[in-house]
Amino acid sequence: MRNIIEGFIIILFIGFIAYASLGFINMNNQTADARGFLESAVTDIERSGFSDTVIGAWQDKAQDCGYELVASDASTTIIDKKKHCIEIQLKYTANNPFFRIKEQSTIKEYAR
Repeated sequence: MRNIIEGFIIILFIGFIAYASLGFINMNNQTADARGFLESAVTDIERSGFSDTVIGAWQDKAQDCGYELVASDASTTIIDKKKHCIEIQLKYTANNPFFRIKEQSTIKEYAR
């Protein structure tokens, strides 16, 4: 009888650890998805020559995915303004339903 109880407790503990791990893996996947979205946006914006319509389209796509995309001019000197540099920020929320964690984060990239 003692072995059955110990075995049951061990199985419950392993199940708890597995379920908690899945929550953190899910948060990591949400962060990776957001980073991939931002990298695609930066690449497309650079290829378009910093077109306002492309930036607006990516902002709309970000809203559809539950993100917030903000693009601002990052050129600080006259030399930089010739090269045109844009700072792109992506705000996203990663959720872990097991621990009820909602982490809001921002990723920054530069389109040059």
